[in-house]
Amino acid sequence: SPISLALARDRDDSDSMLKFPGKICTNFSGETVFVSDTGRNRILGIDSSGIVVLEVGSGVGGLRDGDYKTAQFRAPQGLAWSKEECLYVADTENHSIRKVDLVAQKVTTILGTGLQGNDLEGGKVGTDRK
Repeated sequence: SPISLALARDRDDSDSMLKFPGKICTNFSGETVFVSDTGRNRILGIDSSGIVVLEVGSGVGGLRDGDYKTAQFRAPQGLAWSKEECLYVADTENHSIRKVDLVAQKVTTILGTGLQGNDLEGGKVGTDRK
């Protein structure tokens, strides 16, 4: 029988938990694994039994700070855990670094404006880097 050459973008993956998982990290105890679900614009926390215990991000691509349900990411990738019970996210297509505060249950942008910088000579700040 012929080999299927269906493209990933044409498949119905609505039943799949993840769509293009990017990176993973754990909290210091190792009890929770965090996954950047790049294709669904969200971050998942998964416990040691495989249960999703945390979902951060509305799933709609964008750059919006807020609580776990209203915050928006655009293709999140890299993750880093801090001792302050925070997760730092490289929000790739927003060209920003986001902070997920697990105590306050809020997402804030700590670096970046959502625009790709191109200040090739340096010295400009923030949105002046256009």
